[in-house]
Amino acid sequence: MVSLLRLLRHRDFLEAKIAPLPPGNLVIRKQRYGAQQFYRDGKRVQVYIPRKDLPMMKALYAEKAVLTSRLKVVTAQINTHSVRERRKAEALWRHKKKAFQLARAKPYGDQYRYYTLHGEYVISKSEVILADYLYLHRIPYEYEKPLPLENTTYYPDFTLFVNDKVYYLEHLGMLTDAKYRSDWRRKRLAYNRNGIIEGVNLICTREICGAIDMQEIDRTFREMHIIK
Repeated sequence: MVSLLRLLRHRDFLEAKIAPLPPGNLVIRKQRYGAQQFYRDGKRVQVYIPRKDLPMMKALYAEKAVLTSRLKVVTAQINTHSVRERRKAEALWRHKKKAFQLARAKPYGDQYRYYTLHGEYVISKSEVILADYLYLHRIPYEYEKPLPLENTTYYPDFTLFVNDKVYYLEHLGMLTDAKYRSDWRRKRLAYNRNGIIEGVNLICTREICGAIDMQEIDRTFREMHIIK
């Protein structure tokens, strides 16, 4: 499945590279002028290419020929898999592309680079570890679900839904940074004023020397009876 997903990704990459290139084929007449030949609405169309543009067009069509040849090879490799495998992989690939588009639409969208088992992009490696922990323990969650409080919208890293209760998980990965600490202090106070309290319905995970301790986090989840 992994190799098939890679093939689908490569196929889409090649198709995206081919799309802006000139359509149809290049026809050279007496090495003096050329024309593009392609079909539009079932009719053959021929567009004259000025002599001064011919070297550039030759290079573009040469590039197109190479990419098209690679695309045929990749497509043939994809087709060696069964119809069932291809359908399953195509569905997974569509979901991943949609998740990528949703992540890119967010502010600072280029920072969402890590793909979770649940199927969303997150910002840090620590967040992907936490997301996968939640997923593997079958804890329903939403990543960065908006939380309106006191005329401000906050975005907890994870909002968990467990036995008709809502918990919030915040990963504090940059507490060595003064501005980060100050922002978190204000956010925590707003949480506390609205009944979101660490150890009750708020879980805060921290990094020590850039490392995350999943055994300590697991103990916290068990002590709060989120998992057994």
